[in-house]
Amino acid sequence: LERLMQIEKDYDRLLWAWKGWHDECGNKIRPVYLPYIDLLNKHAKENGYQDLAEYWIEDYEMGNVTEFESIIDQLLKDIMPLYEQLHAYVRGRLCSQYENRFDCDGPIPAHILGNMWAQTWHDRLDDVIPYPDAPLINITKVLIEKKFSIHQLYTMGESFFTSIGLYPMTPKFWTRSMFKKPIDRDTVCHASAFDMEYHDDYRVKICTKINDNYFYTVYHEMGHIEYYMAYSKKQPFVYRSGANSGFHEAIGDTI
Repeated sequence: LERLMQIEKDYDRLLWAWKGWHDECGNKIRPVYLPYIDLLNKHAKENGYQDLAEYWIEDYEMGNVTEFESIIDQLLKDIMPLYEQLHAYVRGRLCSQYENRFDCDGPIPAHILGNMWAQTWHDRLDDVIPYPDAPLINITKVLIEKKFSIHQLYTMGESFFTSIGLYPMTPKFWTRSMFKKPIDRDTVCHASAFDMEYHDDYRVKICTKINDNYFYTVYHEMGHIEYYMAYSKKQPFVYRSGANSGFHEAIGDTI
C-alpha cells in the first residue's frame, strides 16, 4: 500500500487504499491506544510530572508546557505566510488534475499527496513542479541506470561522511545492521539507528530500496551513527545523546 500511494494517480483508487488502511488499523488500535495514553500519563505523574507532555518536553529546557507551546506557535506563525503560498500552489495544481473532486479553496485531501500519512509530498513532484522542462536530477533514475546495489548506497554514504572529516563505519556496523527487509519474518521497517553502547557496536535497521527516498534515509540514519561515534570518544555515558529530542533529526535532515 505504501508503494501504491507513491505511484498511483487515480483519485478513487488512492481513496480506497487510504481509507482502507486507516479504517483497518484505526479500529484495531483505538481500544488499546486510549488506555495506553492513560497509563503513560499515570506513569508521568508518578514520576513527578504534571502529565506526559511535561515529561516529553523536559529535555528541550524551554520552560513549561505552556511556554514551550507558545514558542512553537510563534515559529509556526513565522513560517505560515510561506507555507500558505506553498499549500495554495500545490492545491491549485492538484485541483486542475482532479477537476471537481475536492474544494479548491479548502484543505488538500490527504490521500492524493503520495504518502499514507500526507507527511511527505515529494512523490507528487512531477505533477506540481513549476517548470517541468527545466533540468532536474532524478536520483531514483540515476541509481537504477548505474545499477546501484543496496550495499553501495551505504558505502557512498560512508564516503561522504569521511570526506567531511567524520568517521568511517565500524566493522560491526557492516555485519550486524539490517540493510534490507528479511524474507523469513515480519519486521517493523521504520528506519532507525542504534548505539548498542558496547565495543563500537553501531547499527541501522532499514528495509532499503533503490530510490531517492531511501537514498536520503540512508544518509539521515548514518548521520545518527556519526553522532553516536563522536559522543563515545570523550563523553561519559550520561552525555551520549543529542542536546534535545529534536537535535539529531534537524541535523540529520540538513546533512
